[in-house]
Amino acid sequence: GGTSGQASNDMVQMAKHYSCMNCHGVDNRLIGPAFRDIARRYRGSDMESQLMARVKYGNSGEWGAVPAPPQPNVNEYDLQQLIKWIVSM
Repeated sequence: GGTSGQASNDMVQMAKHYSCMNCHGVDNRLIGPAFRDIARRYRGSDMESQLMARVKYGNSGEWGAVPAPPQPNVNEYDLQQLIKWIVSM
């Protein structure tokens, strides 16, 4: 339905607001992996809390040499919504 498209658009806007889209594309790799690749890698696993920690505190080595910097400024609720959106792809 139309609401899921709007919800997805809202999530893209939120991801842009928090600068996620500077390093990640939805479908394509930029500096970091595409959101869909993250979803594929962690499909079916209970990764939401781990992924939230990786965003908050940074991560390195998982997808290559470039480390993901910590993003402590992302609101906890927004981060949870973003992670749920990514893993649902």
